[in-house]
Amino acid sequence: MAELALAVATLFLVGATLWLVWESRRQRVEANVIAWVAPWELVGGRYMVIHVENAGPAVARSVALEWRLVSVTLPKGHLAEPVMAVGFRRTMLPTTGQTLDQLAAQSVPVEIDLTWRDGRRGLQKQTVRTNCRDTKAAYDESKALPRPSQLETLGQMRDEIKKLADKR
Repeated sequence: MAELALAVATLFLVGATLWLVWESRRQRVEANVIAWVAPWELVGGRYMVIHVENAGPAVARSVALEWRLVSVTLPKGHLAEPVMAVGFRRTMLPTTGQTLDQLAAQSVPVEIDLTWRDGRRGLQKQTVRTNCRDTKAAYDESKALPRPSQLETLGQMRDEIKKLADKR
């Protein structure tokens, strides 16, 4: 009888251990890495940038981003981040030769391929296909105020200092 009780207790403990392992694996969270195209105000015009950000709630590993402007003769762009913490963001400027207005006039398509590993160690993938014309139109329709770049702000400060110095 004692052997039977020991066998039942052993089976119960094995079952409880398996259940705990299953629950701990199920509780691992996924990292939500996102990529999008947006306008960016710089000195000399409005350009197209690509943002990639880990929106959490877990740390992303082996983040790889590849982008391409389809009808523009530029090489593909790459970004590789071994670890991307929650809230970490990168901004890439694919081309400085053409403004967003010029790319929108040509209706240049943008292709972005993003991969990363998360807390579950699974390979996650995201593909973004958009058009510069759509990005410009959405920004224009939003009536958002332009975001000045640091260079532009520094340029304005330099001009103000010159004005003050000339008054002396």
